[in-house]
Amino acid sequence: ECDCGLGSKGCHYNKDGEKICDCIAGFAQNNDKCEWCFCGAHVTSCTFKNNKKVCNCSENYSQNDEGQCEDCYCGTNSTSCTFGNNKKVCTCLENYFQNDYGKCVECDCGYDAIKCHIDGFFKICTCREGYIAKDGKCERCDCGPKSISCELTSDNYTRCTCLVGYGAERRTWKVDEYCKLLPVVVSAGWRTAGIVLIVLFIITLVGFGFFVFKSRQ
Repeated sequence: ECDCGLGSKGCHYNKDGEKICDCIAGFAQNNDKCEWCFCGAHVTSCTFKNNKKVCNCSENYSQNDEGQCEDCYCGTNSTSCTFGNNKKVCTCLENYFQNDYGKCVECDCGYDAIKCHIDGFFKICTCREGYIAKDGKCERCDCGPKSISCELTSDNYTRCTCLVGYGAERRTWKVDEYCKLLPVVVSAGWRTAGIVLIVLFIITLVGFGFFVFKSRQ
């Protein structure tokens, strides 16, 4: 007896003794029975493998987590499109990344970038130390180890925010800034007070010397 179930229109055994089911449209052989196998409208074939439904979908469609062929197009800069955890997953060309809208868009921050990320329509660059993101590229911006932050002007000159006790000083051959230890500046009032103290100290020494001299006579 050769029976493949209600979804079959024929059944036979091959020379190796394996059951071959000839299933009607919408059914496919799973083990030794014809089972319902539907992947939606955009499918070329539906089969079973290891008791799991496998949809061979039309171009720009891929099997989703519900076992249906769903639109899966990532743009011309992608190599493949699949579904995982109910989300579209795009495999993009080099320097292209999937944005939040499921498309492969260019994301190149230059050689000094650690990472490039697309958030919606915006490119976000993570740059290596001494570089910051400006106009979609990682640009050199180094204020030294005593800086809090570094910014670039529209002319690409560095502007520094420094730690306490350090100030932004312009380099001699550039207009770029660099954090440098601030010199100790003594005001006029403190200078006057210092001179007075020195004079008083000298007078005290002279008076003490005169007192010692008199006491020995």
